[in-house]
Amino acid sequence: MSQVSELHNITINAACPSVTRTEMTAGAIGVPDRWWSPIDDVVEAYNQS
Repeated sequence: MSQVSELHNITINAACPSVTRTEMTAGAIGVPDRWWSPIDDVVEAYNQS
């Protein structure tokens, strides 16, 4: 799970080092849901812990 979280952080930081939430959302629209879903689950679990 930690590897997935790291991949998510690295991908976001590399693709958009400094962006607004709107820009990040617009960029994420191009990503397949099947790729984001497990990452979202990990992020939610991390935020709730």
